Amino acid sequence: MFSLPNIKALSERAAKAREFVRKSKTLKCDACNIEFPKAAEGRFVEETFGPFNDKPEGLIVICPACAKAHEERTGEMEPWDRDAYFRCEDCGKLHVTNYSWEIYRVVTEDGEELCRSCAGERAAKPENPAWLHNSAEVEAVTASVETLQAYKPKHLTCIGGHELPAGLVSFRETPEFEAAGLNWFSKMECGGWEGTGGLCAEVRECCAAALKHYKKCMIIVGEAGQFQVYLDIVVKAGDARKRKAKA
Repeated sequence: MFSLPNIKALSERAAKAREFVRKSKTLKCDACNIEFPKAAEGRFVEETFGPFNDKPEGLIVICPACAKAHEERTGEMEPWDRDAYFRCEDCGKLHVTNYSWEIYRVVTEDGEELCRSCAGERAAKPENPAWLHNSAEVEAVTASVETLQAYKPKHLTCIGGHELPAGLVSFRETPEFEAAGLNWFSKMECGGWEGTGGLCAEVRECCAAALKHYKKCMIIVGEAGQFQVYLDIVVKAGDARKRKAKA
């Protein structure tokens, strides 16, 4: 399997390129490579955001002529590549779709495009039906592999699973997980769930421990690779910090 590039290094590289553009006296159009003065009217200059930083990383520069030509050709005001960038429905920021083959855009069942942070905030809302509040609900979604798949664990991270979205934290990362002795990393390989009974039992066991300490938990896809998917039992990040502080 190919190794993933250092995503944070790519983010830092984009940030340095952005600062270089900011300090220059002229702007170079990303579409036609023609330089034009910063004072030009009608130009499009927009900051872009990566998956792991709230600060802007990149900068898109489109000259007035290319912006006008794009609108006349497509009827769209925003002149950037729709495959390379997307605008988050919730925060309104322009985000990088991916650096290699990992995807940072989360598409809802209604077709809304969200960044990882906003997707995590939506998932962490108390009214989210994916939250499991008691052992009966856990038993229901872990009764079989089919019911676990029907529960539809959400894939909220990019391929590579570098970290969970804002608002959620893996129960595996908490002191209680270590204390409970639940050292597991369940996976789905080549499209088929590995160990029907074993997988559901492990997920159920981890959920039970999470409920004991945090009152509610959720099953999400914490990492998706080319041939496997890793599940995470997650709790709200704020609740996890409170538990760590008491510990």
